[in-house]
Amino acid sequence: MSSPPIPGSEDPQSGRRKSSRLRLFLPAVVEEMTGSGPSSIWNLSTIGAQISTESVLRVGSDVILKYGPIDALCLVVWANGNTYGLEFEEPVTEDAIVFARCTAEHQPEQQERARLAAAKGWSEGA
Repeated sequence: MSSPPIPGSEDPQSGRRKSSRLRLFLPAVVEEMTGSGPSSIWNLSTIGAQISTESVLRVGSDVILKYGPIDALCLVVWANGNTYGLEFEEPVTEDAIVFARCTAEHQPEQQERARLAAAKGWSEGA
């Protein structure tokens, strides 16, 4: 299942995304006005991210996503269960994306365990 595009993230002429996405799994923190909690980044681009979190986020609310050099104010643009699409207020740098890719490449076992857990949760209706 592919994630819905972030509004404004597609080129209206070609229908393609304006910014390529990096598929990965990284632990992160999402902060809201009421507190913060752990999250996982599944897709990342310079203009947004797909995350999962046990925190309940509302579409239209502002949150802060933190991971490594990324400390970004984001708008929650879609939700599907505990998975959310975030649009960054300001694009993150290519250096931050490279950092995330390098970090993710060193976590293959953790990625596989997380993917299996996510698949199990999905199959059990979580």
